[in-house]
Amino acid sequence: MALPGEKKKKRLLRAEVKPDKIEGVQLPAVTYWLGADLQVVRSQVDVPGLGAMTLQRTTREDATMSGAVAGLTDVGIRQLIQVSQRITRPLDTTRAVYRITFKGDDDPSTALAQDARQKIVAMKGNTIEVDVQAVRGPKPGLPPAKVADEFLQSSYFITSDDAKVKEHARQAVGVETDPWKKALRIERWVFQHMKGVNDEALAPADRVARTLQGDCTEFAMLTAAMCRAEGVPAKTAIGLIYADTKSGPVFGFHMWTEVWVQNQWLPIDGTLGRGYVGATHLKVSDHSWHDTRSQTPLLPLLRVLGKMTVEVASVQ
Repeated sequence: MALPGEKKKKRLLRAEVKPDKIEGVQLPAVTYWLGADLQVVRSQVDVPGLGAMTLQRTTREDATMSGAVAGLTDVGIRQLIQVSQRITRPLDTTRAVYRITFKGDDDPSTALAQDARQKIVAMKGNTIEVDVQAVRGPKPGLPPAKVADEFLQSSYFITSDDAKVKEHARQAVGVETDPWKKALRIERWVFQHMKGVNDEALAPADRVARTLQGDCTEFAMLTAAMCRAEGVPAKTAIGLIYADTKSGPVFGFHMWTEVWVQNQWLPIDGTLGRGYVGATHLKVSDHSWHDTRSQTPLLPLLRVLGKMTVEVASVQ
């Protein structure tokens, strides 16, 4: 193989490494080319949302040499999922059925979450039909059920024991004692007090409580932490939300919050502050963020971003 910048071909050892599945997700294989000293001189991996990425070992002089500015891929645009038709007043939808086709997935029935508001109702080959219903509050009369302690405990990302988080939670809730009304007050407080920005990395709730800014991930983390601080079990839902863009209707990455009230998980969304979640939120997975300091809970998105097409079968 002739490496870039070299005239003579070199004999290299080619090796392919396939990682184990993490959170049920198969990470992309990495191809390495090794020299005579078994040092890696080149590697290549297919990065979801970007395509093939090749890294080349070189000298410090070549690496720091001035040259033409590379054209960067807009990751956000590449990860948007086109939708077959526009949905009028998407946040007010009460029910929708989507026909979703996955590319290169041998078990599409496990690519999306299923729960009380979202169910797979049909499947044929790599295509599934998903029925999503809006949830506007607790359903009465459900049998007693216990939720795990991890949904109430403070963690690295959902820092419910932080003093600032607790202060915000007390301000939001006031004298309210009903768990569902507490959650709604917290959702509204986050919506009214936080500023949406796109330059914040995935930040823990204690940091968000002080900056009061971020994207949907920060809104969701702070909402969950404030709920836990007030004794309401909470987790984050990870998935997609419908949006109208210049290029047409799409689904894009989104994160929101779910709370455990009256023996059931109920969705709320601090980025919207509407007191409920409509049928244009598609859930991929959810997580308590217990005992983790990494972005591993986001890995299930790799199965869907850039690998699915969505057709709106019906909407109400």
